[in-house]
Amino acid sequence: MGGTNKLTIPLAIVLVISLVVAGYLGITILTLQKELTQTTNDLEDTAQKLTNEQKKSAGLTNELYSTETELSNTNEELALTKATLGTTQIKLIQKEAELNKTKKELNETTKNLAEIKNEFNTLSQEIGELNETLTQSIQWFKDNAILPIIPNFGDSLRNLWYEGFLNNINLECITGEGNSKTFKLACVPFVMERTLSFKYKSEEPDKLYSIKEMIFKEGGDCEDFSLFFKGLITMLKADGKNQNTLIEAMIPSAGSKYTIYGDPASGEETWYWNDATGIKLEYLNEVYPYSVCYMMTEYEGHCIVALTWGKINDTKDIGELDEGILFEPQNGQYKGRIGTELRLCKNGDEFCGRTSNSIMMVISDDDLYQFQDGEWKGYEQYKNTIGSIAESITSANH
Repeated sequence: MGGTNKLTIPLAIVLVISLVVAGYLGITILTLQKELTQTTNDLEDTAQKLTNEQKKSAGLTNELYSTETELSNTNEELALTKATLGTTQIKLIQKEAELNKTKKELNETTKNLAEIKNEFNTLSQEIGELNETLTQSIQWFKDNAILPIIPNFGDSLRNLWYEGFLNNINLECITGEGNSKTFKLACVPFVMERTLSFKYKSEEPDKLYSIKEMIFKEGGDCEDFSLFFKGLITMLKADGKNQNTLIEAMIPSAGSKYTIYGDPASGEETWYWNDATGIKLEYLNEVYPYSVCYMMTEYEGHCIVALTWGKINDTKDIGELDEGILFEPQNGQYKGRIGTELRLCKNGDEFCGRTSNSIMMVISDDDLYQFQDGEWKGYEQYKNTIGSIAESITSANH
C-alpha cells in the first residue's frame, strides 16, 4: 500500500506536469503553427516576390542584352561615323581649297569681266562709229554718182566755169541732130581742161575727191577722172533728149585725123587727134557707167571707165561687168572689153587682184567694191555685217 502511495503522488505530479506540458506544448504548437503559417505565407509572398523579381531580372537581363546589342551596334555605327567623318573632313578640306580657288578665280573673272565690259562698251562705240562712217561713205558715193545740172559750189567763178563746161559738152561734145547724135568721149577731157582747168594730178597719199573738191583743186588722178566722167555720163543719160545718142570713143589709126572739138566745115577753131579715128560703142541710154581700177603691175594700178548693160546693186552683181566696154577717161580712147583686155576677178580666186590687168576695185552709184581675200566686198555689205554685230551686242547687253 505504502508502495502504491509512493507511486500515486508522482503520477499526479506527472499528470499535472504532463497536462502543463501538454498545455504548454499545445500553446507552443499553436503559436508555432501560427508562426509556421505566417512564415509559410511570408515564404510564399517572398517566393512570389522572388518570382516577380526573377521575372524583372529576366526582363532587365533581356533589356541589358538588347541595350548591349544596341550599344555594340551604336559603337559600330560610331566607328563608321568616325571613319565617314574623317573622310568628310578630308573632303571638306578639299572643298575649302576648291572654294578658295573658286573665290580667287571669281575675283579674277570679276576683274576680267569689268575689263571686258569696258572693252565691250568701247567696241560698241567703235562699231557705232564705223557704222556711221560706212553710212556716210555710201552716201558720199550717192552724192557723187551724177554731176549736178545746176552748179552750186558756193563760188561764183567756179559756178561760171561749170556752166561753161556743161554748155561746151552739149554744144561741142554731142554732135548731130535727132536720132543721129554722137557723144564724143575724147571731147570731154579737152573741155574739162579748157573750161575747168582740170588736169591730171598725182596724189600722195591717194584719196577719192568729191566732184566739188575736184572742181576746186582743178583736177585729180585717174580715180578722180573716172569718177568725174562716170558722173557726167550718168547726168547725160538722165536727159531725155540724149536717149538715141551713140557713144563714140577714139582709137589709133595711122594717117587719120579725128576731130574732137569744133566744126571744121563752119570754119571755127577745131581740135583733133592725129593718127586716130572714132569708133561707135553703144547708145547712151542703154549702158551703165562704172569706174573700174585694175593692176598694171604688181605695185601699180590704174582706173578707167567701164560701160555695161546691167546695173550693179550688190557684190553678187559684179558679174554684170563681163564683156563691158572700156575707155580711158583722160583722153576718151577705147581700151577694149572686160574679159579680153582686162580680167574680172571671180570669187574664190585668191590671187586675182594682185596680177596685172586684173580688176580689183569697182565704184558704182552708191558703193565701192574691192576684191579682197578671194572675194568681192562692198561698203553696203560691211554696213549690213556691222549692223548685225551691233544688234547682237545690243541684245547681249540687255
